[in-house]
Amino acid sequence: MTADAGAEARPVRRVLVFAIVAFALLMMSVDSTIVATALDSLQHGLDTSINWAGWTITAYSLGFVLMLPVSGKLAERYGRRRVFIGSVFAFTVASLCCGLADDIFVLIALRALQAAGGAEEDIDIEDEEDVDLGDDDETFLEDEEEDDDVAGIIDVDDDEIVSRLSGRRVCQEKGHVYHVEHNPPEREGVCDVDGSELYIRDDDKPEVVRHRLEQYQEKTAPLVDYYKKQGLLNQVEGADDPDRVSEKIRTLVSTLSLEEGS
Repeated sequence: MTADAGAEARPVRRVLVFAIVAFALLMMSVDSTIVATALDSLQHGLDTSINWAGWTITAYSLGFVLMLPVSGKLAERYGRRRVFIGSVFAFTVASLCCGLADDIFVLIALRALQAAGGAEEDIDIEDEEDVDLGDDDETFLEDEEEDDDVAGIIDVDDDEIVSRLSGRRVCQEKGHVYHVEHNPPEREGVCDVDGSELYIRDDDKPEVVRHRLEQYQEKTAPLVDYYKKQGLLNQVEGADDPDRVSEKIRTLVSTLSLEEGS
């Protein structure tokens, strides 16, 4: 992905995340309003005080707010689809049990569980990246090999990747790109073109880059290993300068094209 494409994708992503969180908070408000209208019935039906009945709202709100950030971590660790399915199950079971609860303390606990499931349901599942090559996946890949029998990868050491990305600097004004080692500005921290301050993007920070590499090793590397075992993987050393890497790629593509034509 080019820098321009990434810049265009980030605002869209931010709007999507904002819309999801806003919708989640709206649903929490609707839920609180509905329960608030039934507090008097809860008080008399469960033979409790109005204060304890009010905790059915507080427990849901507290559980919802606490689980929103936690759900993202769970999704990264176990996969968005797994967490989404689990949260739907938890929310459904908790909702059914809420209707059957005959004790205020049980109801409060169930409302907290209901909120946890509701918060996790708002995870964006469209970017699921888990790569688990089960039997069905391998069969699909084997079928695809008849037409697409070549895979390629540009191989670069993790430390080199971190160095390249974390060394990138972008100017505040127009987005001109520099690198502290390979393309430094004349004055450190200042754009040569418009004199604006240079900064490091959040997704270029070393700890963020290393986390992305960990995700790659966990979710994408199995696919690379699969093609390697099949003898279909063509690797290009990417640690050289860009011109040499480009020449290697062109040579590889030309060689594969000749082999396909013969």
